[in-house]
Order: sequence, then structure tokens, then C-alpha cells
Amino acid sequence: MVFRSPFVLHTCFDPISREELTPNHLPAPIYLRVPRRVDPSPCSWLPAPSSQRTDSAPIVCLQSQLMSIKNILVTGANGFVGRNLCAHLARREDLTLFRVDVDSAPDELDRAIESAEIIFHLAGVNRPKDPGEFQSGNAGFTEDLCAKIAEAGRKPLLVLSSSIQAALENPYGVSKRGAEDAVKDWAERGGGRAVIFRLKNVFGKWCRPNYNSVTATFCHNIAHDLPITINDPDKELDLVYIDDVVEAFGRVIEHGAGSGERGEDRRQRTEDRGRRTEDGGQREGDAAGERLGSSSPCRLPLATPPLPLVPCPLPPGPWAYREVDRSYRLTLGELAARIRSFREMRRTLVLPDLGDPLNRCLYATYLSYLDGPDFAYRLDQKTDPRGSLAEFVKSATAGQIFVSRTKPGITRGNHYHHTKTEKFLVLEGEAVIRFRRVEEQGAGSREQGAEICGRYRTVHPGSSTSQAASTLPELPAPGSGLRAPRSELAAAVIEHRVSGRDFVVVDIPPGYTHSIENVGPGELVTLFWASEPFNPQRPDTYGMEVGR
Repeated sequence: MVFRSPFVLHTCFDPISREELTPNHLPAPIYLRVPRRVDPSPCSWLPAPSSQRTDSAPIVCLQSQLMSIKNILVTGANGFVGRNLCAHLARREDLTLFRVDVDSAPDELDRAIESAEIIFHLAGVNRPKDPGEFQSGNAGFTEDLCAKIAEAGRKPLLVLSSSIQAALENPYGVSKRGAEDAVKDWAERGGGRAVIFRLKNVFGKWCRPNYNSVTATFCHNIAHDLPITINDPDKELDLVYIDDVVEAFGRVIEHGAGSGERGEDRRQRTEDRGRRTEDGGQREGDAAGERLGSSSPCRLPLATPPLPLVPCPLPPGPWAYREVDRSYRLTLGELAARIRSFREMRRTLVLPDLGDPLNRCLYATYLSYLDGPDFAYRLDQKTDPRGSLAEFVKSATAGQIFVSRTKPGITRGNHYHHTKTEKFLVLEGEAVIRFRRVEEQGAGSREQGAEICGRYRTVHPGSSTSQAASTLPELPAPGSGLRAPRSELAAAVIEHRVSGRDFVVVDIPPGYTHSIENVGPGELVTLFWASEPFNPQRPDTYGMEVGR
């Protein structure tokens, strides 16, 4: 092999012989022949040129120095928080993830502890049939976990998922406080460092309804048109969103300095923590090798310093409490009203205020409880001889979107607005969108003919337009600056020829009567946006022919 820089590599790959190398390989990416039984996907690989393949086994190029890989253990991996955390961690190529849950084999936890540098202890008991299981499932299991870590001689960073109920004297709260005490005791006895999150009421996708989350129960039942029970609508809740929890856990991974080394083998780190020791670097190589499926490590000395360690933001003590940065407080009645509005949206078409982060999180959570057949719903179509039209969504702050189908030769519009603005986007077909300033009705030059100004056409009232229409050029690119003189536009009909092939948006200013005509051979499909939902009491829509 030819090495660009020293690194630690564990491999079961077959090295390429020096005779197979060409001068093109120098100065040094690393080329390896990969047996077809091995999946090299955990790292960054590039296929070698075909001229460098000498047998049936593919040759790949290790594009860069192997990254440092952290081993992470998640207990309670199949629970609500565990599933969401693992879904995020599984996408990262710099991590090896060990998942343990109640149905895991007894020795899986022991094997995972042997390798884990960071442990997320999420397992616990919420709603046991026997209240005595609170103590055994929360405090007792945490004590056993800490004992196993100590017995294995490991010093990982231990992250405990606790609850705000740990401050209460109910059986669940007492058991969670006992779990915290077990972690603190383990850390204070020199086991390692610990972070304790006292989580508020966590909500989000994949939370089990009708169990221990009122948000999950409300979302599930309302999504399925089932009743919900509210004993005290004024009771306040403190909520935290699952993605914010996962983000907070992710910061622990990035900044928490858990070494994961065995106590008897751990070497002294440098005072400035800017360089890993050879032992620390080797252990990261061991992790990489384990992930690649290697059983016989190839130990190479570290001749150059690896990347410095990220300073740990935790306090100097062995353990610390941490909180998720963002949380929400509202009443049960308010929570139910918001979720009911999501269900009603299919009838009212009114979007929630998505400028409110709680609404964004709740709406995403609500949608996650819909069943597959209920993902789709029909819009109410208004049909007449011109075609059809359907409102799509409305918002008090973002306006309204609707869509129409228009038959060939049909013109829609011929009206204007004083304050309301619109955008037209033709999705399919060919159309001409026409404008004329409303205060110039009947005014302007009577001169015959049409004037081509840049890439759009202005037509003076009373002129013949058939010849000009047949030679109408395409719409200019936005920002081209091509336009008719303003003095002429005041009395002119402005036309924009648009096509569904181009995805061109046309703005509709106030004070201009406007229309859209289907000039193609087939149906015209148009998406419309209006700056405010239509209000029949104050429509701000006034009929006036544009003319040609």
C-alpha cells in the first residue's frame, strides 16, 4: 500500500500488490481490493478506474484518512425517545450504534458496554401493572447498569433521561430520582462523567397514544374522530418537542468528553487536551475496525497529531443537570383546541399559524397519527361552463392558494382589486394574461396597431390585434429591463404570454383590471395565490373588462 498520511486501519481487505500499482497511484490514495462479501459503505469510498482492476474483486480507493468513530449505546432503543434518537444517529457515518431494549438478548447489553464511549440510558418503566415495578424498572435497572459499567472497567459519558416528576413524591417520581442518584453515585466514585436531563412532557411522532402522553392521545383520537376527555381545561402543561430533545442529545455527542477507555489502560492526556494519546487514537481506530467488520487489527504508529479534542462544556464536577433549550407552556384546553383545528383544516382549509414554532411541532405530530388511507382528501370543486376551480389552503397571515382548470378559448377574471394582490402560475397549457390601469378606462391613443415593447406586447384600446397576436414573442427573463415607456403603459393593455413549460410567475398589482385567457388547444391549469383569503363581506373585487 501507499499511504498519503499515517492513520489507523483495521481491515479484512486484500492489499494490492506493488506490481499492480502504476505511477498514477502516487503520491498516495490507498487502493484496496474488496472481497465481494464485504460492504464498505460505512466509510467514504470511490471506485478505482477500470484500468486498475486486475481480477473479479473490485478495487476501491480510500479517499481520506479514516474518521474517528464513536461507539454509542442506547438503552430503551425501541421506545419513543429511543426510536427518534436512533433514527438520527443511524444516518451518521462517524458513529457505531448499539441498540438495546427489553427484548434484547441478555448478553447484548454486556457486549455493548464493553465498547461504548457514550451511553444514552433511556430505558425505564412508565405505566406498570404493579407500582413496585417503578422502583425495579427505573432505579433498580439504572443501578444494575452502573454496576455493569464499573465491572467492565469502562469510563463512558453516561446520559440519563429522567423526568421533571423526579421532583415529586409519587412512585414514578421517586423511582426516577433514585435512578438519578445511582448515576450521580457512579460518577462520583470515579466511574466517568454523567449528564442528567429532567425532561418535560415530550411529544412528537411515534409516541404511544392512550399511554402516558396526553399530546399523543389527543392527536391520535382527534385524527381518528374519537372522543377525548378533559377533566380540567385550565390545567397547564410544560411540553418539549422530540426533535429538540434529540438535538440536545446530539450536542452531548459533539461536546461531551467521554473517553470510554478502561480505567487500568487509560493514559494521561495532555494538559491542553489538544492531542489524543496513542492509546486514545488506537481505540478510535479499534472502533473503526469493528464497524468495518475487522477481527484482526493492523496497528500503525501515529506519527502526526490527530485532530484536537473538542473541549467539554460540562462543569468540572463528575455530573451535571441539563435542560432542552426550548419548551412550551399551555393549558389542556388550548392544546385540544389547536389539535382540533388541524382536523378541521380539511374543511376550513385554514392553515395554522406556522410562524408559531409550537404549531409547527404540533401539526407535524398530529399528521404522524394519520393512517395511510387518510393521507389524501378531496377539495371542493366549483364547476361551470368555463371549467373548474378549487381552493387549496388559506392563511390569515399568508393569504390563499387556489387552482383552476380552464377550457380552450375561455377568459377568466376581468376584474381589479384595490389592496389585494395576486400571483398567477400556469402549470399546464398556454395563456395570455392581460392588464390595464383602471383610471385610464376609455383613454389613450386611438392609433391603430400594436406595439411590441421588448418581449411583451402593449395594445392600444380600439386597435386591431390579430396580426400582432400571431407574432407575440416569448416572455423575457426576469430582470431583463425590457418594458414600454410608462406614459404609454398608462393607457395600454399589457399582455404576458405564458406557458406551463416555463413556470413563469406573473404578479397582479392592485389598480389594474386583469384577465387570463386560454389560448392553447388544450385545458389550461393555473395556480393562483392571493394576499388575503376571499371574504364575501369585503371581497375587494370589482368587475371591469380589460379589452384588447
